[in-house]
Amino acid sequence: MRIPGAQWTVGMHYDHGPRKHAPGRGAAIELPVVFELLDRIADGQITAEEARRALGPVEVDLAAFHQQMDTYLDHRDEW
Repeated sequence: MRIPGAQWTVGMHYDHGPRKHAPGRGAAIELPVVFELLDRIADGQITAEEARRALGPVEVDLAAFHQQMDTYLDHRDEW
């Protein structure tokens, strides 16, 4: 499924707080997208699993960001 115009950011909420190992940590997605996913689930158009898979592009961007940050943090003392 696609939600045209959906926007998200990664890294804006990057920290080492209590959810530092939670899937999706560090990403933000606009609330209208969340509402649309919930509405589609409620209407039976998609399953919760399908909604989760729809967030795949966010997870890909987030994984790349985490890799960059981990590399940075591992080498920050060298700079």
